[in-house]
Amino acid sequence: MLQARADRAERRGSRPVDVEKELRKLLALDTPTSNLASDKGLREEVRGLVVARNERRERAGKKPLDVEKEIDRQLADLEACSRVGP
Repeated sequence: MLQARADRAERRGSRPVDVEKELRKLLALDTPTSNLASDKGLREEVRGLVVARNERRERAGKKPLDVEKEIDRQLADLEACSRVGP
């Protein structure tokens, strides 16, 4: 499929597709080293969401969540969902 994509791009005259590079990227998604928890930007975004959720919980009189544990839980859920795929 990657080669077909590269061939179509070539016929259209658009930027060529580096098949080997694309294959390495795709294979990297299936390895255990593809860990969303190591993405610092994503982790900070999730932290902001957890902090906002805690503020709402406190206003509602509920016990706040442990921020680090909740971040880890949400990233683990996201990692599991990303492995399911179509």
